[in-house]
Amino acid sequence: MALNAEDLGFVPDDPTFDNSTVVANLLANPPADREILFSNGSYYFLTPPPVLNTPLELNGEGINNTYLVRKYNETDLNKALIHSTSTLYAKDLTVWSEGIGGCGIRLEGNLASGSVIENVTVTASSGHNWHIPMTLHGLYHALGIRTCKLENVELFAGTVHGLWIVNTKGLNAQVNVYPAGGSAGHAVIQDMAGNKSENIAIDTYHLPTVWLYNVNNFKLWGMGTTLVNNNGSNNVRVY
Repeated sequence: MALNAEDLGFVPDDPTFDNSTVVANLLANPPADREILFSNGSYYFLTPPPVLNTPLELNGEGINNTYLVRKYNETDLNKALIHSTSTLYAKDLTVWSEGIGGCGIRLEGNLASGSVIENVTVTASSGHNWHIPMTLHGLYHALGIRTCKLENVELFAGTVHGLWIVNTKGLNAQVNVYPAGGSAGHAVIQDMAGNKSENIAIDTYHLPTVWLYNVNNFKLWGMGTTLVNNNGSNNVRVY
């Protein structure tokens, strides 16, 4: 049975309370049940929360009901409000920025394989943005980050990339990317130190451009998407 976020110490609808402190306590004393339910409301993060290094399920009550809100600026595009180095399941919520820069959701490393992001929006309030709304990064691991899934994911307000995929294997993504609030309406898919991204499938109805760098086995379902195959990619199919 899911744990209620408020029972763990998270506080909704109080812009003066820093929920990052609750994340730190949660990681120091992880509960046996890793499924956390965030009820209706806005949960504010005033400082960067720690990296999630244990498997967790973060469930909201809908993208128009549950908001995880960043209220700080970030200079490093590799640092995210939700930054997981372990398997993460996130569903039915909005990740919102009232700051500038950084990443919204970052799945990082081989141990984050099997992550699922479903019915999630990453966006920003007027005048604010992300460097990159969502990143999947396999680092230098030969196996990369594997068998992840994005389902009904909407990404807005990026200024560097809309979606950044690095050394990723076996990704199925139903995702849309919009430059609204930012300048980046594209996805970049690439290798890392010779470890290729491969077996990537993207289904989209709004993704202006996809850039491929050294990718094996890429499938795209996307009306009006421009595909730029820059370097060494094989078995690229557009439907």
